Amino acid sequence: MKIFHVIDSGGLYGAEKMLIELVNASQDNVQHHIVSIGRPGETEKPLERALREQGISYEAFRMPTYSVNSARKLLEKAQSVGYQVAHSHGYKFNVFFALLRKNFKGLKFVTTVHGYIPAVFGSKLWWYQLADRWAMQGLDKLFLVSPHMRSFRTFRNSKAKTQVILNGIASSNQPQKRKRYKAENTDDLLLAIGRLSPEKGFANLIEAVALCNRSHFHVCLDIMGHGALHDTLAKKCQELECTASVKLLGYVEEPLAGFENYSAVVVNSVTEGLPITLLEAMRVGLIVISTRVGAIPYILGKDYPLYTDSNQPNDVFSAILKFLAMDEHQRNKLSQYLMGKFNSELTSNQMAKSYLTHYKELCNEVA
Repeated sequence: MKIFHVIDSGGLYGAEKMLIELVNASQDNVQHHIVSIGRPGETEKPLERALREQGISYEAFRMPTYSVNSARKLLEKAQSVGYQVAHSHGYKFNVFFALLRKNFKGLKFVTTVHGYIPAVFGSKLWWYQLADRWAMQGLDKLFLVSPHMRSFRTFRNSKAKTQVILNGIASSNQPQKRKRYKAENTDDLLLAIGRLSPEKGFANLIEAVALCNRSHFHVCLDIMGHGALHDTLAKKCQELECTASVKLLGYVEEPLAGFENYSAVVVNSVTEGLPITLLEAMRVGLIVISTRVGAIPYILGKDYPLYTDSNQPNDVFSAILKFLAMDEHQRNKLSQYLMGKFNSELTSNQMAKSYLTHYKELCNEVA
């Protein structure tokens, strides 16, 4: 079976990591090829570098933003070499697929919706979503990464061809080394990872850390990621006089290498699908403090003790204090719970098997 993926990547975050995990976990008789879209003249993207370094089949394809002709040439090439499924990972190629699918009878067209932010009526994002909603009605299959996404209006008219497949990441062949919490009285170092954009709630998280320190509960925070809000967040750190305790590390290629140094990961988003950062933390038993968004409550369970009531500073502050109050035994028990949930439900092998089943059904092959 031959699968052709198309993604216009802005970094190496959730969607990109999920795609790499899917390819690496797939069976030998499944051939994946990734096309990384960019604008003419754009240099190598982080995703392309990761694909090259891991030896994954890919192509860097540069095209004008709204060039239907370029998209047509891409699909012609895919069909000519025998690809059976064209898999989009973003709204732009959802629209291209819907416009062009009648010309490519030999291809099945699917998309994975990695996240969804309900837009304000009349905004630029609202118009994009309107086009995307039209496009998805013309695709053969929609994959959602979280059960909660089924309730969004965008997907209500496509229930018959909508399937939830949870993201997964690789579990080592060797027993995982779990994060061990010890009783030494040291400062707690928190970690947040993601694109520096408003929906991630980093500004409120910085305020919450400043509240902790003003209340004599000393914690530090590292934020890994780049984006448009970098200067705004740096200014906020200066205004709150917390530049010594909050570090904006920028894009970090191998964040997992330093997980052992952190006490907890904080997810303070107002919207999510199923963040890969959550899975990476759970895999090693690193405790998570999180808002109740996206698939997170579905994964962690309704009684998980470290949810924030909202992503506002006072509520995040309260959740951090609850974590700080946990003793060594409580932290290790929660760590074991998270690692167990990951191993039973969230590996990339489970994800890859689910995708393969649906690919085969679309192509009328025996699953």
